[in-house]
Amino acid sequence: MAPRTVHHYRRVLIKALGQAVTWERLTRNPAVATTPPKVERKKMLAYDISQTASLLETLRPTPHVHSYLACGDVRFAAR
Repeated sequence: MAPRTVHHYRRVLIKALGQAVTWERLTRNPAVATTPPKVERKKMLAYDISQTASLLETLRPTPHVHSYLACGDVRFAAR
């Protein structure tokens, strides 16, 4: 399993078992004692000013382009 997936499962277990402690079904939360996996962060790539201007100029004639951009789903706007 990927480290990020393990991290998400661990968070769910901590919350679920924490609720069991709240409901007095468990005396302690065993998931808290686990060590989370190392999750590598990927560097985010962004357009520079000229690339953004070019993209907007290309998409200008596209109907509903503002909706696509507001949703962050530019790949459908370029059809």
